[in-house]
Amino acid sequence: MTISLLHHTPLVIASKSIRKCYKSEGLSDSQAFGDLLYLGEKDKNLIHRIGNQMKHKSTLRHVQYVFECDNISTKTLLALTRHSIGKDISVESTRFTLSKRANELSYTKTGNKYVDDCNEKIMEMVAIGVEKGIKNDDLSMLLSQAYNYSFIMTMNIQSLQHFLELRTNSQTAHWDIVNFANALADKIPEEHKYLFDEYVYKDNK
Repeated sequence: MTISLLHHTPLVIASKSIRKCYKSEGLSDSQAFGDLLYLGEKDKNLIHRIGNQMKHKSTLRHVQYVFECDNISTKTLLALTRHSIGKDISVESTRFTLSKRANELSYTKTGNKYVDDCNEKIMEMVAIGVEKGIKNDDLSMLLSQAYNYSFIMTMNIQSLQHFLELRTNSQTAHWDIVNFANALADKIPEEHKYLFDEYVYKDNK
């Protein structure tokens, strides 16, 4: 599992959206130097107060994060479908990529020898099927929930907060999506993390 942050919206955009609502632009302490935007301390606190404490989440939805996610299990990808609001995702297609990956098919290991051995056999069967010229659409029906995909995913602040709140708790979520959620949290820019502290479960054991 590998997560990379490809792009994020500057937090100044959230403070601008809030101040537009209150016509308080003149009170902003953020600054622009050419194309660079620097968030002031007053605006930083404003975003937390209005967006998190007062729950005016529409002002936070202007800020988005684009993640590149590699080697993510089908099980976790399926669970992501339950988080449909404020999320866009472009997934590697087995129709076009399965035969290209014949020599590098991967799956998420569970630590359970029986399950992992079965998945290893499935990968071998798929590779043999590619050699035999079987269509990707048919071969993909062999793949288990451990099979790994790669995708690009975009989330806004609100959708990412909601996802982390539900999926970083190992007592209520499957261990694989907990790992995925924590990996996303680790990639949030440092200057943004204060908006997510209360949404990331800290007591996993």
